[in-house]
Amino acid sequence: MDLRDKLRNPFVQQYILEILIPLAGYFWFDWTIEIIALFYLIDQFASEFSFLRKLKSVAAYHQMSFSRHLIISAFSFVIFLLWKV
Repeated sequence: MDLRDKLRNPFVQQYILEILIPLAGYFWFDWTIEIIALFYLIDQFASEFSFLRKLKSVAAYHQMSFSRHLIISAFSFVIFLLWKV
Protein backbone atom coordinates (compact mmCIF):
# COMPACT_ATOMS: atom_id res chain seq x y z
CA MET A 1 0.00 0.00 0.00
CA ASP A 2 1.60 3.23 -1.10
CA LEU A 3 1.17 6.71 0.36
CA ARG A 4 -1.55 7.68 -2.11
CA ASP A 5 -3.74 4.75 -1.05
CA LYS A 6 -3.21 5.55 2.61
CA LEU A 7 -4.23 9.17 2.07
CA ARG A 8 -7.50 8.05 0.44
CA ASN A 9 -8.57 6.44 3.71
CA PRO A 10 -11.33 8.63 5.24
CA PHE A 11 -10.00 8.08 8.76
CA VAL A 12 -6.56 9.34 7.76
CA GLN A 13 -8.14 12.37 6.08
CA GLN A 14 -10.20 13.09 9.20
CA TYR A 15 -7.17 12.90 11.50
CA ILE A 16 -5.07 15.09 9.20
CA LEU A 17 -7.79 17.75 9.12
CA GLU A 18 -8.27 17.55 12.90
CA ILE A 19 -4.60 18.46 13.23
CA LEU A 20 -4.31 20.99 10.41
CA ILE A 21 -7.42 23.09 11.15
CA PRO A 22 -6.30 24.17 14.66
CA LEU A 23 -2.75 24.76 13.44
CA ALA A 24 -4.01 26.91 10.57
CA GLY A 25 -6.28 28.77 12.99
CA TYR A 26 -3.41 29.43 15.37
CA PHE A 27 -0.88 30.60 12.78
CA TRP A 28 -3.09 32.38 10.24
CA PHE A 29 -6.31 33.38 12.00
CA ASP A 30 -4.91 34.31 15.44
CA TRP A 31 -6.91 31.72 17.36
CA THR A 32 -6.10 31.43 21.05
CA ILE A 33 -5.47 28.19 22.86
CA GLU A 34 -8.94 28.48 24.43
CA ILE A 35 -10.60 28.54 21.01
CA ILE A 36 -8.57 25.53 19.89
CA ALA A 37 -9.53 23.65 23.08
CA LEU A 38 -13.17 24.55 22.45
CA PHE A 39 -12.80 23.24 18.89
CA TYR A 40 -11.55 19.88 20.22
CA LEU A 41 -14.27 19.77 22.87
CA ILE A 42 -17.02 20.40 20.30
CA ASP A 43 -15.45 17.79 18.03
CA GLN A 44 -15.46 15.27 20.87
CA PHE A 45 -19.11 15.99 21.71
CA ALA A 46 -20.06 15.55 18.05
CA SER A 47 -18.15 12.27 17.84
CA GLU A 48 -19.79 10.98 21.01
CA PHE A 49 -23.24 11.98 19.79
CA SER A 50 -22.65 10.31 16.42
CA PHE A 51 -21.39 7.14 18.11
CA LEU A 52 -24.45 6.95 20.36
CA ARG A 53 -26.83 7.40 17.41
CA LYS A 54 -25.10 4.54 15.57
CA LEU A 55 -25.15 2.39 18.70
CA LYS A 56 -28.88 3.04 19.13
CA SER A 57 -29.54 1.91 15.56
CA VAL A 58 -27.50 -1.26 16.00
CA ALA A 59 -29.17 -2.03 19.34
CA ALA A 60 -32.62 -1.54 17.78
CA TYR A 61 -31.72 -3.84 14.88
CA HIS A 62 -30.58 -6.60 17.25
CA GLN A 63 -33.45 -5.99 19.73
CA MET A 64 -30.99 -5.16 22.52
CA SER A 65 -31.35 -2.74 25.41
CA PHE A 66 -29.79 0.60 24.61
CA SER A 67 -30.26 2.36 27.96
CA ARG A 68 -27.48 0.48 29.76
CA HIS A 69 -24.99 1.33 27.00
CA LEU A 70 -26.13 4.94 27.00
CA ILE A 71 -25.60 5.29 30.75
CA ILE A 72 -22.17 3.66 30.67
CA SER A 73 -21.05 5.74 27.69
CA ALA A 74 -22.32 9.04 29.09
CA PHE A 75 -20.84 8.35 32.54
CA SER A 76 -17.42 7.40 31.18
CA PHE A 77 -17.41 10.44 28.86
CA VAL A 78 -18.11 12.81 31.75
CA ILE A 79 -15.48 11.12 33.94
CA PHE A 80 -12.79 11.41 31.25
CA LEU A 81 -13.83 14.98 30.48
CA LEU A 82 -13.53 16.07 34.11
CA TRP A 83 -10.53 13.88 34.98
CA LYS A 84 -7.96 16.70 35.21
CA VAL A 85 -10.22 19.64 36.03
